[in-house]
Amino acid sequence: MDYGQTLGRMKIFDTIMAGPGRDYVIDLAASATASFFQFASELDFIGEARAAGFGTVVICFGAGAPGPLSGLQLNSGADLFVAAASGKRALAEDAMQFPELDDDTAEAIASRRVSLRAFLLGDESAVPEPNRGPLKGYLYHAMSALREIELALSRKKLRA
Repeated sequence: MDYGQTLGRMKIFDTIMAGPGRDYVIDLAASATASFFQFASELDFIGEARAAGFGTVVICFGAGAPGPLSGLQLNSGADLFVAAASGKRALAEDAMQFPELDDDTAEAIASRRVSLRAFLLGDESAVPEPNRGPLKGYLYHAMSALREIELALSRKKLRA
């Protein structure tokens, strides 16, 4: 789907809403994230998804300043926000934080057309050789941490 077009954006949301009981992943470039959540907000997608029984989890991979991540966390409306970014972050207490990714590797994957999905499936060609080992280790720990998302969602509901 072409997220850059309004019709593509609508198709993403319509597809998700038509198929409850499944998990969906919307993989966005960092540059598209703010406009995605602005569009989702205009449609009240998070509220509609919640009413349909969906839980929403936002996972941000890569490097970034604490300000933009915190702003995204506050504005996304998601049930859980996961900062999977390099460096120390001062995020709200209900945000999960993944292990750190070294700055060199974070920059290498941010400045290229790198698909973490393709990398996990064995296509490492887009990642420079020196960054492959650190990225594999990071993703192993990050994928392990994803198992904690259900627990974090439950804790957040109990606090509400």
